[in-house]
Amino acid sequence: MSRLAKAFFIVVGLANICFGQSNSHNSYRSIINAIPIKVPVEQLKNGAVYVMTNQPQNAVLAFQRDTEKGSLTPIGSFLTGGSGDLNIQPGDYSVDLLGSQNSLVINNEYELLFAVNAGSNEISVFRLNGQTPQLIQVISSNGVRPISLATRGALLYVLNEGEKTNISGFSIASGGMLSPIAESTRGLAGGDVADPGAIVISDDGSLLFVTEKDTDRIDSFVLDTSGKPEQQFETISNGATPFGADFSRGFLVVAEAFDNQWGVSGVSSYAAGFSGVLSLTSPSVRNFQQSAGRILVSHDGIFAFVSNTLSESVSVFTLKDGGFLGLQEAAAAQVGFHTWPTDIALSNNGRFLYILRSGTHDIGVWQVGTNGYLKEAGSFGKLPTGSQGIVAR
Repeated sequence: MSRLAKAFFIVVGLANICFGQSNSHNSYRSIINAIPIKVPVEQLKNGAVYVMTNQPQNAVLAFQRDTEKGSLTPIGSFLTGGSGDLNIQPGDYSVDLLGSQNSLVINNEYELLFAVNAGSNEISVFRLNGQTPQLIQVISSNGVRPISLATRGALLYVLNEGEKTNISGFSIASGGMLSPIAESTRGLAGGDVADPGAIVISDDGSLLFVTEKDTDRIDSFVLDTSGKPEQQFETISNGATPFGADFSRGFLVVAEAFDNQWGVSGVSSYAAGFSGVLSLTSPSVRNFQQSAGRILVSHDGIFAFVSNTLSESVSVFTLKDGGFLGLQEAAAAQVGFHTWPTDIALSNNGRFLYILRSGTHDIGVWQVGTNGYLKEAGSFGKLPTGSQGIVAR
């Protein structure tokens, strides 16, 4: 990243902390101090949004989602039992402290919510089959500063970026408890200078991928039937600064920030074979925005949504048969002045896109049309400075 871009991030972040924290902090406190609202289980299964506060006393904020309008109603705040991390790390920035995708993830098959505790090196597990989220376990991440999670079936993997950067796997029991997978902790190709962005598991759970922002690499791991890595490969990213990633229909799609240069962000796609080797299918399709970070493929595998933090926009790409990408709209959502969008989430019916706006400390909502076009539907919640991660049902 250029020195100018780094300085811009830091100045903006300090302005947010100095001028934007008071109102968001007070509104957040009103959610924390409120008695949690109990919502019928079936309503939560089909209409909920969760955000992680990443505070020293880390918590998950829960919202009930209106399935027709997309609007959000606070349910309550639920402590993770661990600590977030508000410290700026090398390679990260004050408006995006963890600098990662998927710090909060849902496993719908097991009805579980997983959250990282970057300050205490732990993972928290919440059960979601009740009227409110229930914390059932806090477990070591087997590394330092966990920032990203990936889950598929009975498998969970965590990406730790601190000190000896590594990945580590866990099996999920029927009751939701995690157990470490023996010999699953592995280092990355880029070592301690990798500055990783995201960890992703393939649809069938046989492959694992990690993006490395500072070394422009993508790590691939072949997993055996127990979830343990058997083989490891590295691929040089087609575009610079590979950040967020998602997997759909046999293809890995990767958002590329290109050192946060103006107008050159893009997305590449790769075919993933059983061997774990990646083959480029679409090389760096540009969206002419700045700082492409998180990427999310629609549930039907047709569209890919990308948040561009410095452009304060969301781009929409098409993902065609054969894994070929096309730019549908560079700035499908103009997220707002000084909003600095980071994490994004799709409702389980695919009708609403929820955007974590770190500059205004709230959640922006956009309606998703059948053609992938976005229409603004409001903003909700006041979140604490430093919040990271958002998921929806």
